[in-house]
Amino acid sequence: MRLLSFCLLWITILPFLATAAEIPANVQQELASRQEVAIIVKLKGQAELSTLGVMPLQERRRTMVRRLKDVATVDRSRLLSKVPLKKSAQVKSLWHINSLAMTVDSDELTALAADPDVEEIRLDAVIYRSPTTLASPSSIQWNIRATGAPSLWTLGYDGSGVVVASLDTGVDYLHADLNSRWRGGSNSWFNPYAAACQLSGTCGSCDENALTPCDYLDPAGIAHGTGVMSLMVGGDATGTSIGVAPGAQWIAAKIFKDDDTAYYSAIHEAFAWLLDPDGNPATNDMPDVVNNSWGTDSVNRCDKEFLPDIQDLRDAGISLVFSAGNDGPNTATSVSPANNGVGLAVGAVNSSNLIADFSSRGPSACSDDTTFPDLVAPGVDILVAGFTHDGQYPTALLDGVAGTSFSAPQVAGVLALLRQAFPAAGVATLDNALLSSALDLGISGIDNAYGYGSVDALAAYQLLAISISNSLSPTDGSSVPFGSVVPGDEKTAVVTLANNGGASLYVSSVGAGLATPFFVDNNLCSGNTLASGTSCTFTVRFAPTTAGTVAAELDIVTNAGTSIMNLSGTGNNPPLPAELISPTDGAVLTGTSVTFKWTPGTDPDGNTVQSEVVLEQVSTAAAGWFPPIDLGSFSGGLLLVSVLGMVLFRRRVRLVFASAAVLLILGSCGGGGGGGGDDSNVKTYQADGLSSGAYQWKVVTTDSLGASADSEVRTFTLQ
Repeated sequence: MRLLSFCLLWITILPFLATAAEIPANVQQELASRQEVAIIVKLKGQAELSTLGVMPLQERRRTMVRRLKDVATVDRSRLLSKVPLKKSAQVKSLWHINSLAMTVDSDELTALAADPDVEEIRLDAVIYRSPTTLASPSSIQWNIRATGAPSLWTLGYDGSGVVVASLDTGVDYLHADLNSRWRGGSNSWFNPYAAACQLSGTCGSCDENALTPCDYLDPAGIAHGTGVMSLMVGGDATGTSIGVAPGAQWIAAKIFKDDDTAYYSAIHEAFAWLLDPDGNPATNDMPDVVNNSWGTDSVNRCDKEFLPDIQDLRDAGISLVFSAGNDGPNTATSVSPANNGVGLAVGAVNSSNLIADFSSRGPSACSDDTTFPDLVAPGVDILVAGFTHDGQYPTALLDGVAGTSFSAPQVAGVLALLRQAFPAAGVATLDNALLSSALDLGISGIDNAYGYGSVDALAAYQLLAISISNSLSPTDGSSVPFGSVVPGDEKTAVVTLANNGGASLYVSSVGAGLATPFFVDNNLCSGNTLASGTSCTFTVRFAPTTAGTVAAELDIVTNAGTSIMNLSGTGNNPPLPAELISPTDGAVLTGTSVTFKWTPGTDPDGNTVQSEVVLEQVSTAAAGWFPPIDLGSFSGGLLLVSVLGMVLFRRRVRLVFASAAVLLILGSCGGGGGGGGDDSNVKTYQADGLSSGAYQWKVVTTDSLGASADSEVRTFTLQ
């Protein structure tokens, strides 16, 4: 009793106890060498987001932003009222992850760590951008062709109506291939460093620009963010198409300062900005796709600093793409956040579809079982938009850049094309389409160099635009397994071809050159145009003339490419029926047990066979029989027994009979009801606990391919 009282007391006071947040070692080290330290403080409050999944996308986005901001506002006010800070006006709200970025001294740090509302304190660390390499010039726009994007352009999809975003060094919006594609206004450019740099006057010129997009030249002479953005949306102002989705609009956030450094807090701010660019949750100005050609400095480490940000964006219906990293060729060289497992991590291949030496490999540091990267795309000797030098060279191009920084935005561009074609498709649907349709490279299957393979825009479009269903295997439209068919007979499947895309689909041919024993009949698809949302049908017939398994590929050729349906079937003769031995037909037996004996039929095709007894009790109160109920099985001599009540029995009595049937079978299965035997291939089985009455029985013989044959039907009476 005393122990119980103590437990109850502990449960009562537990909610009021709070442990101090740990001050990480790297924060203590920073503070040891200076008077103040930049930190990120995570608060404990959480917004209720579990109900958002059932809402339409736009309502879900508005509600999500409001709830996140409401919780963050309340928690911030409560914390600052308890822990006065010297620089409280400079505290930045990272509302989307309910955190605050601030600079504090030792006393303030101690007070924050002791506050019960503080969940975690982290260093506002710095990321150093990896240098970009410049290779020898190569053929122009080979990489754009390699993605398959031009095939979608011909279908009318260039990214129009889609907004892409980039977190990078910035964008030189004066470039002729980018200027007209900037969304413009006060909600299309974000520079988290601008205010502080304007005050200090010690930053680079782009660092201070809060109004219009800008970029800077890195030590290699490359405007990194400009080149990245041009691969997503760049036009052909130079006479050469350099972007995958030239019809899309872009917005951008500058996460790297002009000295190639980025603070964690600035990246968090950029992610928050993407969720609400104009600061008004009621407006829909989020991007559709976000490219991230950056990563943390640590190789083969799982850093989940930005995982909450990424998950927020994905929950809001935003697709995310990450560069896999340039730390190859060794295995286990993944970087974060690409290896966090949310969004698509993209490695780099050259024009021969060989993995680039520098491209990071898996497995992912976040899971030994997870392959890395997800996809690959062209990333060696790439043509991109160059720096315009304040508009003096508005059509400047830079040839020969290399890195996964430039393979990732091409995948982001493909996502923009697919988002235009399938605006209702969810993030997971689009991601899965890219993975499932990728061109397999390297060793067969998914691997830790190429992932699923090289991105293929047209193949992904086909997967999304053309749905194939059939009457035999509706859950797997890419295949029709006809199963077992007796030679001389046939089986048919009606196939439905549907156009889920936004453009018309012309079907030029179905099953051209298909070889016997497969045939296409009632073809209402070939030579017809399917408008968006319509469908057509044709019939596939399997008519084997000999025994054996056959397979074939049926081609469906459209203006979107060729889709393949896999056909399979087996010509199979049924087994011979079993020969019944005992009880003899019309036998009168006594007791409650009956031993059945029979010789199983053989299979003319040489397949293995299995036989089973089907037993029914005859109803005497009404005409007809209840259908048999299969309740148990044994290999070699299979018994399926149904003890059935009479048709005119009341419901309660029938339930009792059903229960008795189950108990009877369980008793037999347990070994008390007899067993099987094999004397010159004679099978036996003893059924116990039978009630008196009239019965009929037979043996069904089934081969390994599913064909079956019934024996004669015999009757007996049990007294």
